[in-house]
Amino acid sequence: MKTVFRVEDRLEGATNFRAWNIKLLLILEENDLQDYINQAIPETIEDEEKVEHKKKEVMTRRILGDFIKGHMIPHIAELKTAKKMYNALVKLFERKNISRRLSLRNQI
Repeated sequence: MKTVFRVEDRLEGATNFRAWNIKLLLILEENDLQDYINQAIPETIEDEEKVEHKKKEVMTRRILGDFIKGHMIPHIAELKTAKKMYNALVKLFERKNISRRLSLRNQI
């Protein structure tokens, strides 16, 4: 695994979500794990593929857990898949409303 992520880059909350998300997506893409947060992996995979699938699922969940601050662990601790973990974090911190976009545009 070629994961490079500085401690200060861990997700703290809404203030650094956007930058964290971009870095996380690049790390997952580099390790060919982006499908584990983007789409539901079919459970009807062949027996030979199950071991590899499980290994990659655990690796993706570990990356997500490692790259968030400790106070955020309760938000994802009980979730069983990387996709559910990632979606929970997105739901908590992603801002899609117009006022947020305008305030960001004014900061640039």
